[in-house]
Amino acid sequence: MTNQTNMTIRLALVSIVVFFSIHTHGAVAAQCLSSAETRSAIEQGQAKHLAAIKSAASKVVRGDVIKANLCRAGGGLVYELVTLSRQGAVARITLDAKTGRLLSKGGGS
Repeated sequence: MTNQTNMTIRLALVSIVVFFSIHTHGAVAAQCLSSAETRSAIEQGQAKHLAAIKSAASKVVRGDVIKANLCRAGGGLVYELVTLSRQGAVARITLDAKTGRLLSKGGGS
């Protein structure tokens, strides 16, 4: 196989993993805020802006944030992020929405 074919296959597999990773997490997604609710929470100081959260996430995992949700959890708000590294590793992390502190990490590094 050529390098380009290899890369195409890898990207297809990563896309499938990301799709199922995002869509099989439906129980939590039902508790996530809409775009308007997210803006309101940020304006009211209940959550940091996504740019600050992405910065905090970059200290925990390497990769691009490909999915971000602000959700209710344990009486507060959390950001649930899915990241994708250049090597194709998918990671799911949860950060406290107000402080950016890591609450949980799963998958890649």
